[in-house]
Amino acid sequence: MNSIFTRIALVCLFFSTLLFQPVFSQEDSVSIDEDMALILHDSIEFSGIFSQEGLQATKIKGKWGYRDRNFKEVIPFIYENAGDFEEGLAEVRKEGKWGFIDTSGKTVIPFIYEDAQHFSGGLASVRYERKWGFINPKGEWVIPNRYEDVYTFQDGMAAVMLHEKWGYIDPKGNTLTPLEYDFADDFNQGFGVVEKSGLKGAVNTEGKLIAPVKYSGIKPGDGSFLLVQMNRKWGAINENGQEFIPCIYDYIDPVWDGLASFMEFEMMEELHSIHSSKGLCKYFTISQNEKMGLLAKDGKELIPPRYSYISQNNGFWELSDGELTGYADSTGRILISPRYTEIGLSSNGMTPVSVNGTWGVLDEQFSEIIPPRYQEIGYYNEGLFPVRSGDSWGFIDKDENIRVPLLFDYANGFLYGTASVRKGNLWGLIDASGRLLIHPEYESITQLPDKTHAICVRENKYFLIQVKTNKLTGKPYDKIFFNETDSILVVNLGPKQGCTDFNGKVIIPVKYKEVIPSGIPAHYWVSENELFGLMNEKKAWVLKPQYELVNAFYEGLAWVMKNSEYLYIDIKGKPAEVPESMQEGL
Repeated sequence: MNSIFTRIALVCLFFSTLLFQPVFSQEDSVSIDEDMALILHDSIEFSGIFSQEGLQATKIKGKWGYRDRNFKEVIPFIYENAGDFEEGLAEVRKEGKWGFIDTSGKTVIPFIYEDAQHFSGGLASVRYERKWGFINPKGEWVIPNRYEDVYTFQDGMAAVMLHEKWGYIDPKGNTLTPLEYDFADDFNQGFGVVEKSGLKGAVNTEGKLIAPVKYSGIKPGDGSFLLVQMNRKWGAINENGQEFIPCIYDYIDPVWDGLASFMEFEMMEELHSIHSSKGLCKYFTISQNEKMGLLAKDGKELIPPRYSYISQNNGFWELSDGELTGYADSTGRILISPRYTEIGLSSNGMTPVSVNGTWGVLDEQFSEIIPPRYQEIGYYNEGLFPVRSGDSWGFIDKDENIRVPLLFDYANGFLYGTASVRKGNLWGLIDASGRLLIHPEYESITQLPDKTHAICVRENKYFLIQVKTNKLTGKPYDKIFFNETDSILVVNLGPKQGCTDFNGKVIIPVKYKEVIPSGIPAHYWVSENELFGLMNEKKAWVLKPQYELVNAFYEGLAWVMKNSEYLYIDIKGKPAEVPESMQEGL
């Protein structure tokens, strides 16, 4: 069966991109589907991913069954084991035997097999009377059970073992690659790896040996190449078996388009098998004699292996030569020779650079416009840099003119026309001329995008301050939180919560347990008596409080829990089917 654990682990790598973030108790069990939605159930032992058929294999109290995308039971939890649905059928085990069911739970292929793997390419491998063969969706033998071991069909090929020797067959059972190898791996990106006497080769989808059995290691590429190892050195061959990168490197590390470079080949292989497509690899980083370089996709040397480390940074290649760092572009052209001890993150085309603890700036052409002479340089924004010289902060422009005198103990970059500055332990706000708009008397300041207000904190009280007049707007709160999505302020007075606009005007009265932006303009999820309802800006209930959990609306639907059941609803509260666009990946 599919390695569910591997696939879930990969999803976890991208967990930070979750679109839905429901409120849930830490005591609940949590599983993750391939759409990265959280699924909660207080008795789930294990959950797989959602299949294309919209069903999820789930284990509860020792038994397996299936749930739909609304997390409702579709197929009863009566099985000892269960696989994912593939091509409309899933392999399940009952009373020690395997069979296949359809998406309604109907038994399509009887429980007579000792083991079974999922359908792929119209065939499923099953073991009967201790031998493996392949059946069609009707349960008919297409390839008789005669093999000692098999893999599922991939790319029209399946690896099989007979008399302890491996080879490949096609879906009709024809032997395409002789059964003469000690091992034959599953097909991956159009290639199958075979092994004999400790050496490896590769075959294509026609069963032709395109890479002779002479390599000590072979790793999959993106369908157009394979990484190969000989005499402890790595190179690469193309889809015709020709070496376009000779085996002269200590390692070769593909750099995938949209993915980081991976030095751990196993991790690279797992991620690649799920996410890659032909042409995904763009470069190769190489290592030779403990020095790194860069190759183009065709094997052309872009950067010779002479650097301690090479990595992607800000869309360029960062080159490290011992303790010094430089930049190269995508063609390998050196933009900055390794002469800086550190290169910071670019902001608005300006890149801070450091030499032995002092900082300067490079412009868009990587010319040094400010020599390294400052102890710190912050992000360039709205035409100014915050800089520190000695113990004092101020602001300079890119011509190094002092625009705001260095009078502060700390300064953040400009945002919305103002910058927050600190004197001692207290914060204030200045404009681009250095004029104090809000005197340093607050423990923290958050500028707001309306450019006229700021959230200021003093003695654990939150104030909405009008910047130009330095006057309080509205009244102090125990907490004010700016919600960027709906551009509102969520406010607290004790345990009660409400929301206001930037001018302090109350939108939702501060008398509810919780207020959550709904994703629909002028509508808010509001908690009353432990249940959420949907309220509009006129303070009228659009949906009365009835939900235990809620999420923001997306494409007109919100995921909620009602009476301990999970479902999607529309703006009227009517249960809705999940649209295909949301099933494909939110």
